[in-house]
Amino acid sequence: MLGATGAGSYRVLLDDHRLLRTFCGVAVGRLGYAMLSLCLLFTIARSTGSFAVAATGLAAFGACGLAMPVQARLLDRLGQRRVLPVAATGFVVTLVLMVVMGVLAVRQAGAWTAACLGCGLTAPLVGPSMRAQWREAVAEDRRAVAYSLDAVAEETIFLVGPVAAALALALVPAWWGMIATAVLVPVGVTGLVLSPFVPAPSLVPAAHPAAPAVARDAATPGAARRAGPLREGPFRRLLLVMALAGAATGATLTAVAALADRAQQPAAAGLVDAAAGGASVLGGLWWGSRPRSGAWRYQLAALLGARLPLVLGCVLLPRLGPVGLLVALAGLFASPVFVVGFGASDRLTDPRRHTEASTWVTSSHNVGISVGTAATGWVQAGAPAPVATAFALVAAFGAVGVLAALVGTGRAPDRPSA
Repeated sequence: MLGATGAGSYRVLLDDHRLLRTFCGVAVGRLGYAMLSLCLLFTIARSTGSFAVAATGLAAFGACGLAMPVQARLLDRLGQRRVLPVAATGFVVTLVLMVVMGVLAVRQAGAWTAACLGCGLTAPLVGPSMRAQWREAVAEDRRAVAYSLDAVAEETIFLVGPVAAALALALVPAWWGMIATAVLVPVGVTGLVLSPFVPAPSLVPAAHPAAPAVARDAATPGAARRAGPLREGPFRRLLLVMALAGAATGATLTAVAALADRAQQPAAAGLVDAAAGGASVLGGLWWGSRPRSGAWRYQLAALLGARLPLVLGCVLLPRLGPVGLLVALAGLFASPVFVVGFGASDRLTDPRRHTEASTWVTSSHNVGISVGTAATGWVQAGAPAPVATAFALVAAFGAVGVLAALVGTGRAPDRPSA
């Protein structure tokens, strides 16, 4: 494990070539995921002749994110070397099946929806597995730096991925992009399973040093074991705050898209989104390079609260130029929210549940995005000032998130992560 020397330095984290090799392999796998959505959407649309069918398939793929904690629990219990290759095999087989369907121009909506569900359910958890390896590779006092580097890398890749997908769509049929995903994601999985930092599974023989802890877990009532990290009240509060942060993000994206559409400049929504993503990268780098103190709830409350003046500015100035600038600035706080969330999940949950816990953090945020997107679409429909109303909803999500982080937390300290 890398010690505390040079805390705050991203370079020191990657001085170990084994860790650098794993991190780069995971970056390749993440690029495959970053390309997939756009290529999958157009593959289905061009095969069926219907964007409605394509959107339904993509929604089915996204909805499988709710099943991510199940795979994460298997990763914790059985280990990455057992679970990831099986998941990756199913994922690649499903992708190849959809490529064949695209080549044959299959038109049946049910077949595409079923294939998308299979693809989503088998997608290997590359990001959570990398975070599990960070926990093995670096000391606890440097995990915030590691998580910042990880979040920034993911944010950057998901800015580059759609550009790579758009280039592929301009040159070749959309299903070629899915072939690229079928090649790139296994590269990430291979890097993970060959890494020396793979966490030990929690199902270990009795001679293993962790066996007493496993025995205690076996003695836990069945319902509590099934709940996993969700049985921890502070962790449930963390998930609520992350969901509200996600709702604010989803509402913001929808509000910006609606404003750009009304201004007859739909491309501006993409530019604002890209600017916010770039700001998120900068914010993550800044946050991770400085030591932080204080409980996670105060840090999240501060990050969500710092966005509120910018959102209120959008309510007062609901025009494309000011809104674009303010939303881009608000992006500075996006990556730090995840860094704090992942660090808190380590401190609030059993070490043998860390992969599952960090996956719940991501899933709760994604669910929040879906809720915020839908709520904004409904709220601004028919409103006398739809854009201002939409950003008022964004502000409401953020304010409730601040309250959820602060109210009723008491003085109980966070549980140590080990």
